[in-house]
Amino acid sequence: EILTLIQTRKVKHFPVVAMGTGYWRDFLRFARQTMVREGTIDAGEVDAFLTDSPEEAVAHIEAVVGDPARLPRPRSG
Repeated sequence: EILTLIQTRKVKHFPVVAMGTGYWRDFLRFARQTMVREGTIDAGEVDAFLTDSPEEAVAHIEAVVGDPARLPRPRSG
């Protein structure tokens, strides 16, 4: 869902982290191979980082956007 929202520019691009390598591996393979080939998403939008480590997830976010404190926060209420 979020990859579609990013591609259609409904939300601003941000790093996507998929937690749970066993759970998401097949979906990301499908997205990279099938969905890109069929043109439903762009190859650059399937750059989700796959990990089981919270530390690796934070390091990936910092590498992409710098300080995670700079990310926009959802509005409350």
